[in-house]
Amino acid sequence: MRCCAARLPAFCPTASSVVGLLGRRRQATAGVGHPRPWPASAGRLLAASTPPRAAMSPAPSPPPSTGSSVTEGAPAAQAKSASPPPPPPVLFLDVMDTLVVDPFYVDMYAHFGFSSQAAFLAAKHPTTWVDWERGTIGSADAFARFFADRRPVDAAAFTAYLRSAYALLPGVEGLLDDLAGGGVSLHVLSNYTDLWREVEAAVGLGARWGVSWTAVSCMTGARKPEVGAYVAAAEAAGVDPASCVLVDDRQANVEAAVAAGFGGGVTAVKGGGIDDVRAALREWYPWL
Repeated sequence: MRCCAARLPAFCPTASSVVGLLGRRRQATAGVGHPRPWPASAGRLLAASTPPRAAMSPAPSPPPSTGSSVTEGAPAAQAKSASPPPPPPVLFLDVMDTLVVDPFYVDMYAHFGFSSQAAFLAAKHPTTWVDWERGTIGSADAFARFFADRRPVDAAAFTAYLRSAYALLPGVEGLLDDLAGGGVSLHVLSNYTDLWREVEAAVGLGARWGVSWTAVSCMTGARKPEVGAYVAAAEAAGVDPASCVLVDDRQANVEAAVAAGFGGGVTAVKGGGIDDVRAALREWYPWL
């Protein structure tokens, strides 16, 4: 397994220079479902043992005490030693297939009576779900045109199915415990519909860990990897993009976050454990 951690250099790159700057990426394996292919243009990958660079790394530990005390007449030195450490970076989290099982790729086809995922995708309306994620249509319109042939959808039964299907991926609970316990500001950055409320009702990201549903595409109108999705996320959280880190299960989304000014990111690849994501995040949150 390899962890994928992308970092932003000391200067702001142009979009055309980002691919060459993503050498601080390490791949992690996490989640379930069908893996999505990564683009051939992905940046250089380094093994997890590669020493991290200085950019966006946590504040260094103070040197060991020599036993000497601060002399009189040095108030600046005293004030500097008493200053609190800088806050950890703001962490934006993708939700589906990063933290939570995405029923769309598991057994949603069976709920609707299809024998396979391929048959389900063939019958589904080609743009309804994306329009729903952008917030250009609401749930009522989405259910009315969920399928290309406009067959009826039982909204109540579908919502009940989703609530029963949403579940935290293995290891996520412990990771969120440690991140929240360390005082990290946690926010959602997700391409999803207004069904995000059902996700919250099922797993309690906000209720249990204080994760703020800050940037869901149906509210911002922008979907990853569009630049606007990251700009809107940082603005909604009231922070500079350079102080943000993203965890996402799609490498293209992590690359785009760094290109938009995020300080770093970790790609959680389906098929493995959350421990690799945890290890990659230690670059910014060393207590994990």
